[in-house]
Amino acid sequence: MTTIVALLAASALGLTAPSGESASTTITICTSPNAPILDLTTLVSELTIEDTGTITDLDVYLLGSHSWLSDLRVSLIAPSGAPSVFLFRDILEETGQFSCSGNDFDLTLDDQGTDGSVQTLCRQLEVPALTGRAVPEQPLSAFNGLAVDGTWQLTIFDKANSDQGELNTWCLVATRDPASVFFDVTADVLGGLGSITPATQQVSFGSAVNFTVTPDKGWAVNSVTGDTCTPVNIGGADWQADNITAACAVEASFQIATYPIGGTILGLAGSGLELALNDDMENLSVSANGTFQFNTELENASNYFVTVASPPTDPSQTCTIANANGTVDSGEVTDIDVTCTTDEFTVGGIVFGLDGDQVVLQNNGGDNQIVLVDGTFTFSPQADGTTYAITIATQPNNQICRVLNGSGTLAGTDVDTVMVECLGNELFLDRFEML
Repeated sequence: MTTIVALLAASALGLTAPSGESASTTITICTSPNAPILDLTTLVSELTIEDTGTITDLDVYLLGSHSWLSDLRVSLIAPSGAPSVFLFRDILEETGQFSCSGNDFDLTLDDQGTDGSVQTLCRQLEVPALTGRAVPEQPLSAFNGLAVDGTWQLTIFDKANSDQGELNTWCLVATRDPASVFFDVTADVLGGLGSITPATQQVSFGSAVNFTVTPDKGWAVNSVTGDTCTPVNIGGADWQADNITAACAVEASFQIATYPIGGTILGLAGSGLELALNDDMENLSVSANGTFQFNTELENASNYFVTVASPPTDPSQTCTIANANGTVDSGEVTDIDVTCTTDEFTVGGIVFGLDGDQVVLQNNGGDNQIVLVDGTFTFSPQADGTTYAITIATQPNNQICRVLNGSGTLAGTDVDTVMVECLGNELFLDRFEML
């Protein structure tokens, strides 16, 4: 005999879990033999259940056709052969006085049936004559405490001639003790390089399951998903799915890892510094010394190079970069060192009118420059943004020199506009009086 095993939604057949029980611990297993019920013959139909667990409540659903239903004796037999329970036999019409001559059945048998005993449920003039949710002749609680898995048998004996029919479908609705229900949870890699372990676990109803998800070097976790459970990351490589109520297949996928690029800024005094990552991939404005990091992350094994897109100004600075280029190697880049130094500029000008002797010039009270003849002079370079003040340290004999445009602040360029004018004493006094 061919056994058809199907898992159907209980609601599809009007079946429900017993009150107070979780639908997740209740299974509905059906078979549709469409087998004939012949006179004076016993029909045996088998239904195999692969799910495990201990029965706490059992209901039976029957669908079929037959005239003169009182001819039928219907029993359910456990996989071990015992117990065997009469679901109904020799049933009467609803007054309880006459045999049931009605036709067909579409019936659920339940110890808590709300439509009374099946023995007096027959409605002679209705089709199907047996319908509703009825209490069986013998209690189905006889199966409580048994394992649900195995091959169950439904037997239908037709005790009389002339009336025949067919068993179309029958189902068992088994509610199991949650502590006895276990589910397989499997784990596999969907894509990329990495691992998820353990590959297979068996967990009890309502419990949690844990996995370790480890990407290969240079890879990162992209997603961890389950078909009937929801894994979440609980820290590092550890993932957990709570409240397992069905078998679950978990899949992990991995993607090439990306890492940030950065380093350290030293000596920055100006403003407007911009660093460029891989030419125009990203420009990063930096305003202070310390660490820096581009917002763009690069994939593992990709090349990078960092340049100065705009140097600092006010004061003007030149920035050099150590470790400016390389290849991302399974980790963030932190060793790019940018060192900025303030640019230096010179202050100088021209001496004119000097006649036969030397004049000594100073900048900020030092850096003496001895000028012997008319012409240009230049002081030693000094940092941009600093002030300068040119004065006469020693006047020439028989002359007096004065400084024009002699003070100011360096602003990103050399100064060559200082003028030193030397005159004879008498001429100087005359000009001074004119001023």
